[in-house]
Amino acid sequence: MRTLNSLIAGFILFIASPGLAQETLSAFRDSVLVGQYTTEFETLHIAVGNNDAGEIIAFEGTLESRILRKPAEKSGLEVFRSYLNELRASGFEILAVREKGKNQVTRNVRDLSKVGKNALKNRQYVLKGAPVSNTLQNSVGLFTDYYLSAKRHEGDADTYLTVMIGRKNDLYIIDTLHLAPMESGTVTLDLDALRAAIEAEGKAAVYDIYFDTGSAALKPESSVALGVIATYLKEIPAQNFYIVGHTDDTGGYDFNMKLSRDRAASVVKALVNTHKIVSGRLKASGVGPLSPLASNSNEVSRSKNRRVEIVLRLQK
Repeated sequence: MRTLNSLIAGFILFIASPGLAQETLSAFRDSVLVGQYTTEFETLHIAVGNNDAGEIIAFEGTLESRILRKPAEKSGLEVFRSYLNELRASGFEILAVREKGKNQVTRNVRDLSKVGKNALKNRQYVLKGAPVSNTLQNSVGLFTDYYLSAKRHEGDADTYLTVMIGRKNDLYIIDTLHLAPMESGTVTLDLDALRAAIEAEGKAAVYDIYFDTGSAALKPESSVALGVIATYLKEIPAQNFYIVGHTDDTGGYDFNMKLSRDRAASVVKALVNTHKIVSGRLKASGVGPLSPLASNSNEVSRSKNRRVEIVLRLQK
């Protein structure tokens, strides 16, 4: 007697991931797991739009990536169409559809996979606790026939998915990103440290001001740092400052430049409206990714580049 799985050719389900206790996209029927990679906080670059000139957007969250091997008798196109149809049926918004013969999909995915973006070759996939060779993910990242990205919003959470179907060895990769902010409260702004940094260097970098990815709206957990900054500003009422926004180098240049300016403006607005700092003392500006403190090649370094700086401003 045939099993239920054999009756549902290629049907896709959403199953609970034991490692992450979150929903994740299941494998195409009879596929074999080859390797798995998970990280609690990572940036994923995702292609948007159905043409080669489509935008690439970066999102941060909990990433689960799996390399799978499809049945040899099933074509990459069948796997691709199955995922596309079932994601739509499951309420996902399809963000990008790229396929051979219609797009330069191999070039697209190679660009997404390089160091400085998804750095696919640097991911250490494991299987049953043992590392697997990075030639597996490179096989998909360098020779891709099909790519799709999708998004689903439920409650206050967003899930992003990408599926990359390789040309060789029947391999494909599913990336699942659950958007989540980096843990707050791991670095606490201290008034003495702020005072000392500005006295010594004429500026201080602040990491305790929080925004959602791609947003300039201040999150509530920023209130402590804003209070410390306001206290310092009130100590020296005759001194003026620049409030400067900084981003990492993920996403587009123009987007990051505007985002950094908007975030700086949000900080100034909060200091003026909530903490009653005289508006003429503060000037908001943003330099996007132009003044990094570390490499943008990995998430730990990129997190150092996302900051707001308080910079002394000469009197006029």
